[in-house]
Amino acid sequence: MLSFNLVSLEFLLWLQHSKPMRNRAMK
Repeated sequence: MLSFNLVSLEFLLWLQHSKPMRNRAMK
């Protein structure tokens, strides 16, 4: 359970970081 929470947290952080990169790529 704990490891899953850590993975989900890292995934959320990655999503937040990838969002601006995606926007830049689209523009």
